Amino acid sequence: MMRGLQSQQPTHSLAPPPEVTIDCEKFESYFVARGISIDRTKVSKATKILRGYTLEERGVQDVVMDAEDERRRIVLLKRECCESGGGSGDAAAAVADFLPEEVRKRLEEDIGVSLKSDEAVVKEHRITLDYKYHTADYVLKQLLPDGMETPSAFEQVGHVAHVNLREEFLPYKYTIAKVIADKNPRIRTVVNKVGAIDSMFRVPNWELLYGDPDLKATVKQHGYSFEVDFGKVYWNSRLETEHKRLVDAEFKRGEVIVDAMAGVGPFVVPAVKTKACRVYASDLNPDCFEMMQKNVKLNKIEDSVKLYNMDARAFIKSLLAPSVGTSSGRAPEEMWASKLSEYERELKKFREKTADEKGNEDEKEKDTKKSEKKRKRLEDTSVPKPNWSTMTTSQGEDAHTPPSGATFDHIVMNLPATSVEFLDCLKHSFDRSTWANKKLPTVHVYAFRPPGHTDQDVISRAEGHLGCPIKNAKVFEVRDVAPNKAMVCVSFQITEEQAFGTP
Repeated sequence: MMRGLQSQQPTHSLAPPPEVTIDCEKFESYFVARGISIDRTKVSKATKILRGYTLEERGVQDVVMDAEDERRRIVLLKRECCESGGGSGDAAAAVADFLPEEVRKRLEEDIGVSLKSDEAVVKEHRITLDYKYHTADYVLKQLLPDGMETPSAFEQVGHVAHVNLREEFLPYKYTIAKVIADKNPRIRTVVNKVGAIDSMFRVPNWELLYGDPDLKATVKQHGYSFEVDFGKVYWNSRLETEHKRLVDAEFKRGEVIVDAMAGVGPFVVPAVKTKACRVYASDLNPDCFEMMQKNVKLNKIEDSVKLYNMDARAFIKSLLAPSVGTSSGRAPEEMWASKLSEYERELKKFREKTADEKGNEDEKEKDTKKSEKKRKRLEDTSVPKPNWSTMTTSQGEDAHTPPSGATFDHIVMNLPATSVEFLDCLKHSFDRSTWANKKLPTVHVYAFRPPGHTDQDVISRAEGHLGCPIKNAKVFEVRDVAPNKAMVCVSFQITEEQAFGTP
């Protein structure tokens, strides 16, 4: 049980919110734009000539139908063109003054339009701006009391938007949510974080402000899909860059990763997909564990991941325990290396055996891609690849318990509120015989750096929980979470003193 946390599950208030009606007529306005009437067959060429001078209004087309002649179109010009001139003659003069001589000359030569000799080509067009046109920021400024700032910032997870409204905004929370949903068509649900996070699994308490109470979503990060139930698990889309940074910058191809607080798998999936890593992953939250299983299958990486639903401290301790009772007397990585060698030998034999047959098939089958796919299918069927995720090292090994005697390259501990407290499980927990002649792992532990604290203060806090000095630590600032408060990642390689103690 984590210290200082009261309950396992968050308490949500997902009752239907009151319906909010916004007076849309309040936001209606219009302006008159001037433009040049062009034969519809020459519009494309005309807009290229007028590039930089046409109307630039979000959501407003700069080419419209000429109501007086359906064979023509009006290319609308910037608002500055309307700042002078009243009648049609003045309008033509204003357009002529607005456009440089070079542009006017090209219009006359290439399009056949002369602003001086044919004033009738200059037309005026009324443009109506309504509620849909205006931004959320503009609308909220009109709806909230004068002088109040506009809280239009939110985080989006699939169809769910979540906000963290300050106290002064709470009387207007349903209006704020309505505007956010109106201005973002993909959003169907808006929730607000309520109170402090007091659940064991660090899931916020949510209050429904708009839409339906469906908090299940599928989100994408760097091309990979993740199923998330926002009401049961923690997910922060703002950590997408950090997920990519750690995998790209710290992990090497083929390494073994231990993710002790894995959530729904935001480090697990890219580690396997982009770096061909193998991963031991665990999370104490059973809902995270269930969704991580789904995400592993969704991204087709089952063969490279071993998943557990355990406390992080017990999970790491299990992996670090000396290898005992193995059927072969070998630790997991040694057994995996042996299985790979055996697979490669068998594959080589199979390829030598079928080399002549392949040559004959190539003569008959000119489609080399089809032939290659057929050969690959035959290889996979005849010489199956070993499956790391289902590999066992001992008789009767429990699939719910990590294998003892494991070796690995990285340990990720991503629970910034309490991660450093789990470092104590690493002190003098490594088995000398298991790790003999092997490089000790690098730890990546996340923490908050409070206002007024330095990177060295964070390192000192980590040292206090580890119980040993930390050498050559790197501190990477992930993001600001509040004024002068940041989330950071402390990375350091385990030393022999930390791993084994004194000889």
